[in-house]
Amino acid sequence: MKTLKYCPQLNAFTGSITASLLMCQLEYWFNHTNGEAFYKFLEPCQDEHYHIGDSWIEEMGFTKTEFRTAFKHIGKIYKSKTEFLKSKDKFCGKLYLSYYDRIKKLTYYLRNNDEASSLLRNLEDRLPYSLDYTSSTDYTPESCRQTLQTSSASANPQTMHTPHTSEPDYPQILHLFHTNCPSLAQVSYLSHKCQKLLASLCDQIREKGLDLFITLEQGFKMVEQSDFLCGRGKFHKWRALFSWIIRPDKFFTILEGAYLPFQQPPALTSSPTPYVSPSAPSLTMQQPSSKPPHKFMRMYTHNFDIQELEANESAYLDAHYGPL
Repeated sequence: MKTLKYCPQLNAFTGSITASLLMCQLEYWFNHTNGEAFYKFLEPCQDEHYHIGDSWIEEMGFTKTEFRTAFKHIGKIYKSKTEFLKSKDKFCGKLYLSYYDRIKKLTYYLRNNDEASSLLRNLEDRLPYSLDYTSSTDYTPESCRQTLQTSSASANPQTMHTPHTSEPDYPQILHLFHTNCPSLAQVSYLSHKCQKLLASLCDQIREKGLDLFITLEQGFKMVEQSDFLCGRGKFHKWRALFSWIIRPDKFFTILEGAYLPFQQPPALTSSPTPYVSPSAPSLTMQQPSSKPPHKFMRMYTHNFDIQELEANESAYLDAHYGPL
């Protein structure tokens, strides 16, 4: 079975990098269902059909917002099964669609087989494919192979589970990381999410005409030089994980020097206090301290370290709303 791999050429048709990555993953699962529909959870939950690692968030490493935004580029979203069934133009020109079955509490995904197959057929010479030797029966639990009935005549949905694949260059990349980033925790296992992030990062490095391993080594060395990323000194409460570093947007930001050691702001100089002899008591009453003319203290009156503030904000958002 051929599996579509991410390439920058897809972005012209999908509208974004995340949409291209999601399209590759959707095509993977539709290959396993022969183009038929399947259901999948957005995030981990307590539903009896859910299995650990099967949600889109766990599989793709996206946040909920990132996934929804990516899917809107390539798919039509229906809030209910009734809305889906009443629609005359179900795909609205998109490659995929999803609808939520409120009775079963499951979200189903369908493929516009004519449009998607036509697009991929026209781009076949320009798109990279890899052979997938993993059978879906190797990792799909028996309870999830059962056919689920829907009102759609063309769909027999199944739930799709995440396979585990490997690439021969991953050990070399990990060796570069361990050698150049001794301050960070070593990586003993690459999750499916990390593999996809690395594949995307490597493709973008090559697309820029850069040498892959030289660029990776340079980036890892700059990580080690950063007190913030390595959690040294006053930044000891947080340190970067490998899965955070290899996110393409973060990696190229690191290469630009955004996370290099921060310069401490210069200490404010205070005016010298006049000497008062202890034997000569003051005959004047102490005057009250002068108040600022305005209640609002403008930003330029403070000695802010803007670079540090932006980096801390970015790390906080990643820690609370995105994968590290």
